Amino acid sequence: MSFEFDGPAYGRAAKHDFFGEHRNGLEQPKWATDSAGWYWTSGSSMDLNTLADQNDLLAITAHINGAFNGFEDRRKLLAAAFIHLKACLERSESRQEGSEPSVG
Repeated sequence: MSFEFDGPAYGRAAKHDFFGEHRNGLEQPKWATDSAGWYWTSGSSMDLNTLADQNDLLAITAHINGAFNGFEDRRKLLAAAFIHLKACLERSESRQEGSEPSVG
């Protein structure tokens, strides 16, 4: 397993030329994030959503990176994201509960 980004396939999907004078286009935030999303949903030979739903960071890392370089940093960032997303969800649920009319 290893990351095999098919630049020409992504270029066709995005209807954008990443060759010649545009060869650095994938370094721009717009194209970098879009190409990552494209790879996640369409460009990978593996169903990364299923691995994510199973919280299988090891398999995702191995598939995308081909090894485990930077795995510990990635694991820490994911743990922090879960904490922040849970806090956001709790605040959202709290607001929804507070806006409902009381019965009584």
